[in-house]
Amino acid sequence: MSKHVSRSAVRFSIGTLFSRVSGMAREMTMAFVLGTSPAVAAFLVAFRFAYLLRRLFGEGALVNGFIPHYEELNARSETSASFFFRDLLASLAVILLGLIGSLELGLLASVEYLPLQESNVEIMRLIMLSLPGLLFICLSALHSGFLQCQGRFFLTGIAPVAFNLAWIGTLFFYRHEDTASITVHLAIALDLAFLFQWVILLPATWKKLKHLLSIADLRSFQLFSPEIRRMLTAISLSVIGVSAIQINSFIDVLFARTADLEGPAYLTYAIRLQQFPLALFGIAIATAIFPALSRAAKNNELDTVRDLLQFGLMRSSCLMIPCTIGILLLGAPSINLLFGHGQFTEESTLRTTLCLWAYGLGLLPSTIVLLFSQAFYAQHDFKTPMYTSLATILLSTLFNCLFIFAFSWGATSVALSTSFTSLINAAILYFLYKKQHGIHFFSIKWRSLGQLSISTLVAGFACFLISSAMGDDSFIGILLNKTVFFPHTLGIQALQLILPSVVFALVFVLMSRVLHCQEVLQLLGNKR
Repeated sequence: MSKHVSRSAVRFSIGTLFSRVSGMAREMTMAFVLGTSPAVAAFLVAFRFAYLLRRLFGEGALVNGFIPHYEELNARSETSASFFFRDLLASLAVILLGLIGSLELGLLASVEYLPLQESNVEIMRLIMLSLPGLLFICLSALHSGFLQCQGRFFLTGIAPVAFNLAWIGTLFFYRHEDTASITVHLAIALDLAFLFQWVILLPATWKKLKHLLSIADLRSFQLFSPEIRRMLTAISLSVIGVSAIQINSFIDVLFARTADLEGPAYLTYAIRLQQFPLALFGIAIATAIFPALSRAAKNNELDTVRDLLQFGLMRSSCLMIPCTIGILLLGAPSINLLFGHGQFTEESTLRTTLCLWAYGLGLLPSTIVLLFSQAFYAQHDFKTPMYTSLATILLSTLFNCLFIFAFSWGATSVALSTSFTSLINAAILYFLYKKQHGIHFFSIKWRSLGQLSISTLVAGFACFLISSAMGDDSFIGILLNKTVFFPHTLGIQALQLILPSVVFALVFVLMSRVLHCQEVLQLLGNKR
């Protein structure tokens, strides 16, 4: 079972790698053409609102509810499961069209008749332009869930490449215009980009469905069928929890804009780097495990559930602990190399690095939250993740208020509160699952975790020494609040990142072999 999950995770990771590389190219282009100006930050607030709706009506609760329900029906009849997918797709499209129309009218009325500040009007207009794309990205998410149930992990991982390429093309085409005009073009381009991402998934979906359903079957869909109502009843609490989390994420962006007009831009560039390892490893592992976890939970195979979760936890630790240390030591050189060109200033590099450090602390906790949320969903328990989400949201708001208004830590406050609440949420979910289901994790794994930690610390120290020898004092300088000068020559920027990264990786592998850390050796393909 773990081998099958590993293969699925690898396929998803490879697809996601292409997606994340293109996403990184997108952010690099954004930084070069637009920098971190308030106009860019306004566009990113609008984009975050679109992302909020995407998570509420596309990814998140809906897909997490769809997969176990589809797997349950598919175990009895592939045709019944296909009917369920058909009806859900049509019902979701109807809901989205009504929602988009209502929001467009509401926003238009607000802009026309309410006494709003010009900066807020700008954000609302950008939201109105990008709303139509919500239909395509949410349908794309449901198609991805369907294809993952068919074992098509690579395609679902690589599909966002189309979205990123459309974004990059728009930036290059309009790069000579003023920033405000470019953001308007980008908002419109989002609609086309979301459409492209959806279209990529259609052939694979159609190939599967045409063997089970006729054209007449596809046309005779039933809106809000009994199976859809049953699924929605089961995930209603999950929807509340996910909704609260996503609304909180959007409020975080507003907090960041309150702290600094350019704050949303700093957070966006930082989270792009933080989410690279999170998506490549953490989300890949959780996504690959979920279908198998749902089947094992349905059959009450507790040993399989335990093995899958323990595999996910140990594999995540082996990947996320080194990535966290790497972000702290190599965060500034990474941002300087990727974004430190064009309109992206040294102040932007410094502020984005602080946000990246704060986000980096939440890498492993965020992965654990994903794993155990999936575990509860597989058991059709949507209540527990909802309650923990609501509790951590309250904490996040309190942390934001404290860090921004009492400590004046600026946009970094939002990233720091996100990591703190992820840690608390992970701990709560871990212990609740362990208590409720009587599953004991890490029975013989503490030694491996110790070996992993030692290997990471030794590699980090070697990386720090090499960076210092090369004249890169960004880690200590930022840590001690000293003035830091970032090189702008591409060769020096690359050298300050690549050489210490190679040393970190080599020393980490060497120490893992010396200490015989089995988890890392298995990850490297050594079965000893």
